[in-house]
Amino acid sequence: MNTNIVELITSQLGGGALGKLSSLLGESSDRTQTAVGAAVPTLLAGLSHTASTPDGARRLSAMTEQADSGIAGNFASMLSTQGTSIQDKGSNALSSLFGGGMLSSIASGLGRFTGLKGGSITSLLGMLAPLIFGVLGKHQRSAGLDAAGLGNFLAGQKQNISAAMPPGLSSVLSGIPGLSGFTQKTAAEPAYSDSYSREPAYGKATTAYAHEERASSAGKWLPALLAVGALAGLLWGWKHHRSAERVAKQEVVVREPAGSYREPAVTIREPAGSLKTDTTGLTTKLSDTFTSATTSLGNITDATSAENAMPQIKELNEKIAGMKSEWNQLPASAKPAATSAIQASVTKLQNQVSKLRALPGVGDQLKPMLDELDTNLSSFSK
Repeated sequence: MNTNIVELITSQLGGGALGKLSSLLGESSDRTQTAVGAAVPTLLAGLSHTASTPDGARRLSAMTEQADSGIAGNFASMLSTQGTSIQDKGSNALSSLFGGGMLSSIASGLGRFTGLKGGSITSLLGMLAPLIFGVLGKHQRSAGLDAAGLGNFLAGQKQNISAAMPPGLSSVLSGIPGLSGFTQKTAAEPAYSDSYSREPAYGKATTAYAHEERASSAGKWLPALLAVGALAGLLWGWKHHRSAERVAKQEVVVREPAGSYREPAVTIREPAGSLKTDTTGLTTKLSDTFTSATTSLGNITDATSAENAMPQIKELNEKIAGMKSEWNQLPASAKPAATSAIQASVTKLQNQVSKLRALPGVGDQLKPMLDELDTNLSSFSK
């Protein structure tokens, strides 16, 4: 019987575990279940990509060999007693394997797909990772797999991983390097056209004479038909070339509305047919996020309010880091105008961060988070 790694993992996520995840995330059971259904195959796709190189397979194998295989079957109870510890260990392990850029891209993509907050998705990935490592480690030991064997095992699970992805998820993940090969269409398509093009064996002898007669008749008019076809092909090619030239010269003009915290309306020109990130939507989302953050940080006045605001600042940093992957997908021609469109809101937030640094009892307390925020904001500055 073939092993299905997705089923081995999801079998550990029954009602008790799902309910505990929902409680820890502060999300509804339905939304948590949807997020888990998307997160498990996505993480496995990322691990499969990591293990596709000898170095990546060695690093993953070292992690699964040290993983607690006892987490399988006890996931719900361990979440109840060690929820924060499990999340921290999982997040650190994923960062080590994937790198911060890939992990933030995955979190951003899953956030858009599920509608969960960036902080919730990041926490969910951290909590699921130890379970996935534990199940993989248990299988690795039972099957006697070394690092290369583990990599081959995950490569052989591509169909199972792809089939487990909810409809539409693969297109969201397609822009993340290494994940574009995972789609919902995994089974080989039936060769309908091929089967219909072949003549059944039992009909060959009885119709042989008809083929011969048709071939003789076709010989009389085939040269003329070929000549007409060639002429039609030349005409079509000329018209298609002219049409392609016209399309190539077209430009799509995207106008961003002049908002209260944005520069006056900006025109961004991109090549027609561009599949890049939606520039208008992204700049609007960024400006709104920065403006809201400026207001929230303005409510910090002392050490107590600073401490209370730490979870929100952490979530803000995670959200901005996630949006950086979308920002990096903008075409180079759109970057200057897009940067100008959000510069006012970026500057306001940077000024607010500077004010917090100068507040007694606040600057030192929030320094690591403010440093991270400044680094994130620098990606969007001129």
